[in-house]
Parts: sequence; structure tokens; C-alpha cells
Amino acid sequence: MEFLAPTWERIHVESLQLSSKILQSGYYPDVVIGVLRGGYIIARLVTDVIQVEDLGVVEVKFYKGIGERAERPIITQPLTTDVRGKKVLIIDDVVDSGRTLQVVSEQVRLRGAKDVKSAALYYKPKSIIKPDYFIVETEAWVFFPWEIGEFIREMGLEPSSKKVSAFLQEKGISFSSEIIEWVTNTLKIRDSLNK
Repeated sequence: MEFLAPTWERIHVESLQLSSKILQSGYYPDVVIGVLRGGYIIARLVTDVIQVEDLGVVEVKFYKGIGERAERPIITQPLTTDVRGKKVLIIDDVVDSGRTLQVVSEQVRLRGAKDVKSAALYYKPKSIIKPDYFIVETEAWVFFPWEIGEFIREMGLEPSSKKVSAFLQEKGISFSSEIIEWVTNTLKIRDSLNK
């Protein structure tokens, strides 16, 4: 499995590139909707540069129950801003299957948006939807710096700083030993609370 692990700085640069691409296309949204959780980070960076004050969020999850993943994502936090009659830009960090973007786009249209476009830093060609704007097309698993705990759980790793460090190094992913130590210790505390 191939991994792509952009640093915070790379993400900031790519968010600036995305902002430029959006404005150069002549599109200026009235509202930006960040898809929680990672899409909000990108949306915040983009709105700062393109100077859109109306930034809302929506949360979408793929689950039925414990350990079960739904075919179609469900909205778990509705849109937080009014989109009626407005030009809306939906931003996510990565468009993987495209199902999240599809559900959010449908919801925004149902709420009466005048125009809907989408953007993401990363786009996977297997997606059922291609965002209007993106920076990198990749088939790799994109591993963001804000999801290290999730990554450790998804990979089935024991929260041991040595094991996590070794695994990340093997995959070419770089984090400081201090960050890995804090995350693994916090995961251990969380695990002990669940017992």
C-alpha cells in the first residue's frame, strides 16, 4: 500500500495553490462549506486567502453500528449556514470514493443553493465524482498530520512509541519522536478508560 503523507507546511502551500486555482477560474463563492473533520482545516485556510467570511461546516460519517460501515454516508451534523440563493464551494481534504462529496452536494442543492462547486487538495481517480478544483491526483492512502491517532488505530498498531515510529519510518512517514510519544501515551490513557 502506497502512502502520501503531506506535512503541515505542504498542506498550507497546497491550500494556497487551491485558493489561487479557484480565483483564477473566476469563481467567487458566497459561502464555503468545510466537510468535517479534515475538510474544515483546508476550508479555513482557503477562506482566509480568498476572503470569504461565511464559512460553514457539515459532518458526514460512514457507519451503521459498531464495526459496520454503511454503503452510503449519512449526515451527522447538518449544514451550519444558510445556503439559499448563494454560490457555494464545498471543500474536503481528500475525495476518495466521492460518496461524501456526493451526499454533501445533494444536501446543499436541496437547501436551495444557486450554484455548487467542490474542491479538495487530493483526488483519487476511482472516485464517482471529480471535484471542480483539486491539487494532487493520487491513488495513495493520504495520511494527514491531524489523523495520527486514527492512523494508528486503522493500521491495528499497538500504541507503543517505538512500534509506531518503526512502522511510520518503514512507510516513509516522518513525525517527531515527541509527537509520537504524546499520541501513543494519550491513546494508552484512552484505552484504559474504555476498560
